Amino acid sequence: MVNRLSRRYDTRNPFELAKVKGITVLYCDLASITGYYIKIKNQKIIYINTQLSDKEQEYTCAHELGHALLHSASNTPFMHTATNFIVNKFEIEANKFAIQLLYPDDVFMEYCNCTYFQVSQILKIPVELVEYKFSTINSTLGGAYYADL
Repeated sequence: MVNRLSRRYDTRNPFELAKVKGITVLYCDLASITGYYIKIKNQKIIYINTQLSDKEQEYTCAHELGHALLHSASNTPFMHTATNFIVNKFEIEANKFAIQLLYPDDVFMEYCNCTYFQVSQILKIPVELVEYKFSTINSTLGGAYYADL
């Protein structure tokens, strides 16, 4: 989905993709929350915390764009606070969407001799997402290229 989207609109910029998909991006002080996605009367809205760095805002937008495109009818803030439904699956999918969008395979190929932890530190993304990204590249290349050193 990410590759089709980025090819169709010729960008991997989550802010530009949100705009072309008709998703409103709003910035506000959200205290300890980095951002969230909500759908109100068929209007998709991504909220991003103004206190984040530019890089953190970009990742947050990509993550929330994942929610908007993969879980468009779901209100994850509501499900998390008002029900016992586990939103972890949605969060994992949104994280995977974000990492695929922001970090194409060629970016990761530069770090093939690094450990997952080292790549995590360099790119400032969670180790679990580094491991996921390497595993997708590995499966694409037949499992013979990347390993956690």
